[in-house]
Amino acid sequence: MAFKRSAVRFRLAPPISFRQKIRAGEIPERETPVRKGRFFYVTPAGDRFSSCGGFSPGLVLTLFSRRKTQHAGFMTELIPPSLTRLAHACAERLFARKETVGVSESSSGGLVAAALLSVPGASAYFHGASVTYARPAARAFMGIERLPPGIRSSTEPYARIMAGIVSERLGATWGVSETGAAGPAGNSYGDSTGHSCMAVAGPVNLSRVIKTGEPGRERNMVLFAEAALQLFLEALETERGA
Repeated sequence: MAFKRSAVRFRLAPPISFRQKIRAGEIPERETPVRKGRFFYVTPAGDRFSSCGGFSPGLVLTLFSRRKTQHAGFMTELIPPSLTRLAHACAERLFARKETVGVSESSSGGLVAAALLSVPGASAYFHGASVTYARPAARAFMGIERLPPGIRSSTEPYARIMAGIVSERLGATWGVSETGAAGPAGNSYGDSTGHSCMAVAGPVNLSRVIKTGEPGRERNMVLFAEAALQLFLEALETERGA
């Protein structure tokens, strides 16, 4: 099948005053309207960046207005340090034993996976993850058509099932899962805000229930991810006899 190459338009460079603001690390208050096609921006490091139409200059400059030496730490600024510290501890043990992990999350919203992926070289141990927040996701990503009688989400048995399945489907040494109610209201099963269950499946199998007592959704998401990573670290340490 032949494809017709689309026309591409470039803006050669921003005006001098605009460029000076960019090089100074400032984000202009007034954004330039975006048209169809591609546009050209100069970052403070002097890099050329071509963005597709649909991204505003303000967004592009916010993401790319850091010097190259700062880019490496940009990801960790987006993830709470409490998560990256745990992720690095887990990664150290996974690297040492050449083991791998897969993740199935729900109310933590992908924070467990993001933290594990923030470690340089994560491709050596991270096989994949899914946010199985609702039944369609559980069917599509995990192949769960029907749960065993008496099993529901936001429970330890469910967390253990999900950890085992993600490990098996991804062919990973370990499976880590989380399921809970982040808030601001409880879930349809009657679990209160701040309730979460997590599990680890692999050479060591662990599970845990926590109740944070926190009303805030975002705060609970972080606390759930912390608890899941902490449980995973405990499993890793238990397996090596620590």
